[in-house]
Amino acid sequence: SLRIKPDNAKAHSNLGGVLIRQGKLDEAITHFTESLRIEPDNAEAHNNLGGILARRGKLGEAVTHYTEVLRIKPDSADAHSNLGYALTRQGRLDEAATHYTEALRIKPDSADTHYNFGVALARQGKLDEAITHFAEALRIRPDFAGAQKGLEKALFLRNNKDRR
Repeated sequence: SLRIKPDNAKAHSNLGGVLIRQGKLDEAITHFTESLRIEPDNAEAHNNLGGILARRGKLGEAVTHYTEVLRIKPDSADAHSNLGYALTRQGRLDEAATHYTEALRIKPDSADTHYNFGVALARQGKLDEAITHFAEALRIRPDFAGAQKGLEKALFLRNNKDRR
């Protein structure tokens, strides 16, 4: 498709998605960047590029791309959740909480969002709220090992805090 029509933004974005699944992240970045050059309001390309950048620790750039997704598609639960995750990693926990709350308003049954929100809340010392989100993640996905570990740690910290 790209040999026939090299300026096909959707084809670049789709190929980027395939390359992510193959672990070829540098190539995926090239195609998402080209997709955005051709079509700057491609929310999917922004979200996917943000994901790669976040994995690579380029959190400021990831935040920029997730923010663009929300400018284009304000009701994107995935973008709100992804932005919350990047902000949590930056230590911007109050901002992250705002985005996790919005993501869960839009898509309340996201185990990953509940888990990541629980992590952010635990980092703030809001253990009861964190426990609620870890438990909800486990209700949605009972085999979620990260949520089980988060729940156990939050319960341990809360119980030891109460003993002091």
